Amino acid sequence: MAACLIGLGRNGEAKPLIVDCLAHHREALGEDHHETLRTGYVLGVICFNLGEYQTAKDILESTASSQRNVLGEDRKDSLQSMHILALALDALGDTRAACDRLRTTWQILVNSFGRNDPDTTHVGKDLDRLCARLGEPPIAGISRLG
Repeated sequence: MAACLIGLGRNGEAKPLIVDCLAHHREALGEDHHETLRTGYVLGVICFNLGEYQTAKDILESTASSQRNVLGEDRKDSLQSMHILALALDALGDTRAACDRLRTTWQILVNSFGRNDPDTTHVGKDLDRLCARLGEPPIAGISRLG
């Protein structure tokens, strides 16, 4: 049901369901189980979409750290958490830290999945957008790729 609500953009209604799901996963599966980590990511995204940037940052920092330790830093789940974490940092006004985080995430994506991977392209566009806001040249050069 939560997935349907999220798909409909009804994040506020989905959030309590995901909070309950996360608590259940933690209890039944443990903190470091991949389903627990995935649910933590989903909650972080919901909080981000609701404009709860500090909460999203806190959740995603914890989730991304656990994902890197358990799954590896080059796994898509880990990289997706790092991406949204960077966007939360930017929304909180720390564009420099966000840009640095996106740079690292983008480089791992390029090395692991190539420049034409959809996630690589998406992160690269966000990276170049933040570079432009900081008055820096683009790093990913996505606009040159098409």
